[in-house]
Amino acid sequence: MSDFDLLLTLQKELTDTLKLRTRISDGWIPSTLSKSKIRRLRLQIQEVMLRIERACQTTYIHGKESWHE
Repeated sequence: MSDFDLLLTLQKELTDTLKLRTRISDGWIPSTLSKSKIRRLRLQIQEVMLRIERACQTTYIHGKESWHE
C-alpha cells in the first residue's frame, strides 16, 4: 500500500469515527470511538503526510514520485 493510499484510508477511518461519535446523544462512548483513537488517527495522518511531503521533489519530476507507487 502506498503512502497515498494509506493516507486516504486513515482519513476515511477518522471521518467515519467522528460521524459515528456524533450519533451518540447520551451515555457511554465505546472504546472504538474514544478520544484516544481519534488522537492516534490524527498522529498517524500527520506521520504519513510528513513522509509524503519529504518524498515530494522540488522542481522537476522524472517519472513517478515514491509516495504514490
